[in-house]
Amino acid sequence: MAVKSVISTAKSIDVKTATELKRLVLGSASVLFYDNWLCQGISFCDIPSLMFGMIQQRQGTCGLLSVVQAYFIIELLFRDSKTKELPAQKKLSLSPDVRSRILARAISKMLWRCGEEKRAVLALPSDTTIITGGGRYKPDHITETSDR
Repeated sequence: MAVKSVISTAKSIDVKTATELKRLVLGSASVLFYDNWLCQGISFCDIPSLMFGMIQQRQGTCGLLSVVQAYFIIELLFRDSKTKELPAQKKLSLSPDVRSRILARAISKMLWRCGEEKRAVLALPSDTTIITGGGRYKPDHITETSDR
């Protein structure tokens, strides 16, 4: 897959996009992110035989985390790199740094696929409230402070 490196000018999120985002992730634009969602990061298990398993810190994020885990495993096993030719045992003894790079590539591929392999959109948090609530959208102090 050839990906062009194009960075467009950032623009603020609008109510329609914020509503669609919350509906996709939480099921409704009037639902707030739970604290356990806000505290969840992406971390790997420290047990050597489980070193590629991601840890769910709290309840609620398993659906999204399982998608990231699946893309990570696909990238780990089928990535296009020099290590592709190594025996399976070598592939499964990677350093934490290589594991992090594989995770970054997996997330990049997820975002690219979400944009129909034409674009990827990232939401970057801001200190400024971009939109206010109204209608079906309930402010969560996260989504409405995002620049795209």
